[in-house]
Formats: sequence, C-alpha cells, structure tokens
Amino acid sequence: MSDSPGILIVDRDTVAAQALQQMLAAQGYTVHHAQSGDAAIELLERQQAQNTQQTVGVALMDQDAVGVSLDGMRRLHDGWPR
Repeated sequence: MSDSPGILIVDRDTVAAQALQQMLAAQGYTVHHAQSGDAAIELLERQQAQNTQQTVGVALMDQDAVGVSLDGMRRLHDGWPR
C-alpha cells in the first residue's frame, strides 16, 4: 500500500493515536500524527510546501481534538490535494 495516500491521525491522546498508528502501519499505510487541528494544518502545509510525495488522503480526527475549529477545518479542506 506504499502507493496509497497516507493517513493523518489528529488526537491529543498519544496512547490511543500510537495504538491506531501501529495497527495502520502494520497494514502498510504511511501514518502521520498531530495532537491538534492546528498541528495537523501545519503538517499538511509543510508537506505542500516541500512538494513531498507523502500525501495525506484521509484524516481521522478525535471529535474533541484541541484546536479544531470550523475555520481550521475549512483551511484543512481547502488545502487538501484533489
């Protein structure tokens, strides 16, 4: 699945995020973790600026994630590769 887009986990619970990350990585996915919505946006903007091949295709977000606002989600959506 190395050709598949990566998965971004947005969760401030590091233990839960690491468990999910290990399960997904064992299936061959590239997995990124951010502890807040703002950190997720920064990660995606950094990837976009570097023109990295490791794109994120799916974001799994904790509904109570810190820094996740409607504006932040809009920025995340607008910057999402199509």
